[in-house]
Amino acid sequence: MKRVKVLLCLIVLKTFFTNCYSQQTNTDAGFSDLVVQFFEYDRNVDLNVSHLEKTEEETYTRQRIIFDGIRNSRVPGYIAVPKGKAGTRNPCILLFHSGISSKESWWEEGSFEHGKKLAQRLLAGGYAVLMLDAQYHGIRAFENDYISGFDIFAKHNQFNKYRELMQQTTVEYRKALDYLAGRDDIDMTRIGAFGTSTGANMALILSTVDERIRTLVVCSTIIQGLPQPIEVFAPIHAKPLNKEASVLLQVGKTDDFSPEEHVQKVFKNLKVKSKELKHYEFGHGPDESFLDDAVGWFKENL
Repeated sequence: MKRVKVLLCLIVLKTFFTNCYSQQTNTDAGFSDLVVQFFEYDRNVDLNVSHLEKTEEETYTRQRIIFDGIRNSRVPGYIAVPKGKAGTRNPCILLFHSGISSKESWWEEGSFEHGKKLAQRLLAGGYAVLMLDAQYHGIRAFENDYISGFDIFAKHNQFNKYRELMQQTTVEYRKALDYLAGRDDIDMTRIGAFGTSTGANMALILSTVDERIRTLVVCSTIIQGLPQPIEVFAPIHAKPLNKEASVLLQVGKTDDFSPEEHVQKVFKNLKVKSKELKHYEFGHGPDESFLDDAVGWFKENL
């Protein structure tokens, strides 16, 4: 049943991002100063962080957190930190779930992201991980009258919802970086990000508006031209700010959202210290073959 739902979502996503739109992405527009302001926020507002239940595992500690986002939101998430010597500052990787998932996908077997396997491998490698519920997803479904995140893509008149989802969640990850900066167990010079599908687009946007992201791995990015109201979120605009930035772009050979012509444009447009493009034998929904390369990229570059 889960597989059927994923397949149905992929069909709907393809319709949303392709059939409802005939104009190609304007690659000349880029991220103007005005667009960057779209992702700004007031850094003087207190995060009002609450640390909730803590889970002690053999090799790491996981804690549920919640903090103030924007537009009067409260943002739920998890942070997990490897156990080690007192005073150790760990590199940290932000995890962005897909448009049909939630923060729980990083702790569940068989999720779209293969999240549990990735998170566990990163923790075992000495990385802290932080993940949030994107707006309208997970326990934040009440923000959309409990209509699932899936329906944001299933209905062609949901451009405003999609724009709010992308903008608000990106800003809230910026605020999550502020939270990390206030901890004594995180190395803020070694911050990475990983995302799949819509989450991959968010990770690319975040790196473009926030220089604290040093390394990215993005899998199954939605590269096909987006409808004009939400074209600003197209990966073609990704220009990571960090001078040491590196990007691994992971693409399924049969991913309808990533035609090779578009993939090459996005890859060429990435002006970073190091980058790599890898193709895999899957469509938009990745199989586990991407995991080794994703973990290896962080080990090499973070």
